[in-house]
This record gives sequence, C-alpha cells and structure tokens, in this order.
Amino acid sequence: MVLARPVLKDPALQQATVSRLTHLARGGPDEAEILDEAVRSVAEALDVEMAAYAELAPGQEVFVLRAAVGWPQSRVGVATIPAGGRRSHAGFVVAEGRPVPVPDFRAETRFTPSPLLTENEVVSGIGVVVYAHQGQALGVLGGQSRTFRDFSDEDGAFLQTIADVVSVGLLRRRSEERFRKLVQKSSDLITVVSDRAELLYASPAAERMLGFVPAHIGREMFPLVHPEDRAATESAFFDEVLGPGLDRPVIFRFRADSGEWR
Repeated sequence: MVLARPVLKDPALQQATVSRLTHLARGGPDEAEILDEAVRSVAEALDVEMAAYAELAPGQEVFVLRAAVGWPQSRVGVATIPAGGRRSHAGFVVAEGRPVPVPDFRAETRFTPSPLLTENEVVSGIGVVVYAHQGQALGVLGGQSRTFRDFSDEDGAFLQTIADVVSVGLLRRRSEERFRKLVQKSSDLITVVSDRAELLYASPAAERMLGFVPAHIGREMFPLVHPEDRAATESAFFDEVLGPGLDRPVIFRFRADSGEWR
C-alpha cells in the first residue's frame, strides 16, 4: 500500500503561521482564542482535515479535549482520552516525549487508539507534547486525517514549534491569573513597577491604605516617596533593575492622597 505524502506549505508560510501565533500568545486574547488559532494553524499548515489539543486533567488519568477543528464541536470540553503510555496515542506521545507520527491507527501496535479516534474514523495522525514548567506535560497537540498520511520529521518539528508557542501563551495567562487572584485577596499593599519606575498596578489594599486613585497608574513612583527616603529607594530600585535577584530590602514612606506620609 502506498501512503500519501502531505503537500507541505512553503517555509515562508509556515514561519508566518508561527509568527502570527506567537504574536497572539504574547498579546491579550484568552486561552480559548489561542487554542482555537493553534488547532486551525496546525490543520492548515499540515494540510489535514482535523487538529486537536487535549490537556491532562488534574488527576492525570485522562486528557480532556480543549480545542479542535474538524472534530464534532459538541465533544470539545467533554470528550476524554485515556492517559498512560499504552492507553492512547496522546499518552504514548507524553511517554515518548517527542513527535509521534502514525500512518495508520488501525495497524498500530505500540498503544491502543482511543475510542475518540475510532469513532471519528481517523486513519493517520501526529502528536507532540505541550510542556508545562520543568519538563512536565501539560497536554498534547496534534493533527489528524481520515486518509493515509506519511508525516515527515519536518512536520514533527513544525508541530513542536507550534506546541511550544501554545505553552508560552497558556502558562503566561495562568501565571497572571494566579497573581491576580493572590493580590486581589491580599490585605497587603502590592504594587507592580516597570524598570523605568512607572507604577503599573496597585492592589485593592492601596486604596484602603493610601487612598490610591487610578490617576497614579502609569506615573513614576519616586515623586510619591518621602524626600528623606528617596535616595535610598532609588538606589535599591536600580540595583534590582541592573542585578535582578539581589533582593535588597528598603523601607520608605509613601505619600497618601491625603498628603500624609505612611
């Protein structure tokens, strides 16, 4: 039996796909938009009818279908895939830690194709790991076809690049969300300051403690520091900017909106 080779897009188009998704991952869209664009990009670039992202559930016993193109949309957010090295293609991809192409799932002996694949008459596919922190698997991104396909090493490398961009986008948003929940609930005054000493964020406690108003956001912080404390504060701040991790504590007084120093 002769397997059909995919008609690869030219490198410029594939690079444009990576650039577009990278821009999206660094921007403001939420997870759903990033994942939807990722699976669309995979299907287009690999010239397949189907693509999907499945994420490991908290217990890591199953993957949950998070985004898909060419699959029944009613299954997104609902369908599960067994985890574990030989229980599914996704599980095998995580166990291998590399791109895993499959020309014919019906002839596969390394693992058991999931019911989701067989129910949707998927014949061929390729999957890669989407990584979390410290090399831990977050999920699996892949392209699938209902016809025979012989995926190349170049396909695997391209798909892994897309998966790495997806990882950056997801982890960044989840980190930001954890930070937001932490500071919103904190009774401490927490601020985020740029390397130019501009106030970027002040937690809700700032309004209670300093009468802080949104007008201060985007402005330099040093004019709000007590004149007697300003030199030491500036020195500690710029030491941190020039040498991150020095962790030089400094105590200073801040001007409240009432004019008082606190």
